[in-house]
Amino acid sequence: MFEAAYANDNRKLQRLIRDALEHPQDLPRGMTEGMSVGRQSGQLNWGVVVQSISSDEWTEGKQRPSVAVFVRDTTGRPDPPVKLAQQLFELTPAETSLAIQLANGLSLDEAAQALSIRLNTARAHLRSIFSKTGVRRQTELVRLFLNSVAWLGSH
Repeated sequence: MFEAAYANDNRKLQRLIRDALEHPQDLPRGMTEGMSVGRQSGQLNWGVVVQSISSDEWTEGKQRPSVAVFVRDTTGRPDPPVKLAQQLFELTPAETSLAIQLANGLSLDEAAQALSIRLNTARAHLRSIFSKTGVRRQTELVRLFLNSVAWLGSH
C-alpha cells in the first residue's frame, strides 16, 4: 500500500492511483496526474506524479491495470553524476561542473565562486560549453541540462 502521511494528501493520492487504474483508456499515452505531498518533518513537499501504464507494455500481456508512481524529493539541489553529464555533452570536468552549477540556479559569478575559479575562467568555460552544446544563452543551457537524462543517473 502506498500512502501519504496526511489524510487530505492520502485521499488525493489514492484517488489519482484509483483513477489511473480504473480508467487507463481515458488517459492519453503520456498523460500524467500530479500533486504535492506534505511531509511531517516540515521540509518542502514531495512532488508526486501518477501515470497509467499500458497493460501490454509492462505486464507481459497479463492484462492487469498498472500505474507508475514517481516521487521527487524537492529539498536540496539536484546534482547529476559529473561523469555522466560529461559523457552526454562531451564536456571537460571543469565545464561540466560549471554547467551543473548554472543548472542549479547559480549566476555565473556565484558558480565561479562556488567552484573557486576566476570569473574570466568561468566565462571561457561557458563559451566552450556553448560551442560544444550548440546553445547561445545560459537559459538555453539550463534547459538543455535539466531536460537531459543526466539527472537520472545514480551517484
